[in-house]
Amino acid sequence: VNIYWGDERCVPADHPESDKVSWKADGKSCHPNTKAVDLVAGVTAIANGCVDTKAMHQVGQPTTGQGAASTATMVQTIPLKAQANHCYRVFGLADPTVTDFDIAIMDSAGKSIGEDLTDSNDAIVLENGSFCFKQDDNVNVNAAVAAGTGKWAVEIWSN
Repeated sequence: VNIYWGDERCVPADHPESDKVSWKADGKSCHPNTKAVDLVAGVTAIANGCVDTKAMHQVGQPTTGQGAASTATMVQTIPLKAQANHCYRVFGLADPTVTDFDIAIMDSAGKSIGEDLTDSNDAIVLENGSFCFKQDDNVNVNAAVAAGTGKWAVEIWSN
C-alpha cells in the first residue's frame, strides 16, 4: 500500500515513530472479512482469532460509537493508560456501510505508535503483532470512519 500526500510519498513504516514503544511480531497476521450484526461480539471474535487468549486479555470494556466520513463524528479518541513492559493490540469492527474504518494510535508526545492501513470495515493494530511499551504513557487510540457511515466497536487487548 502506498499513500501519497501532495508531493510526499508515504509507505507503511517498519517501526514505530514513537520511541516509547517497540513492535513485537508474532507471525500471526489476521484480517478477517467479518460482517457481524452484533459489532461487540464480532470484534471479540476477531480478537479471539488473532491473539493467544491465555497470554492476552481484554482491557476494560469495548468502546462503541457511530460516525460518518467528513463530519464532526468522523474521529473518536479512546484514552489508554499504557503500562511499561506490557504489549497491546487494538481491534475494531464497523457496520458493513462503513467501507473504511481506521485506527491510529498516538503516544503522549503525538508520535505514531501504529495504525491500520486497510480499506475495510475492520481495523487491527498491529496487523501481525503487538506494540510494547518501554515506559508508562497516556495514549490516544483514534477510531475513525474514513469512508461510509455507521456504528463501530473497538477493543483493546494486553498481556
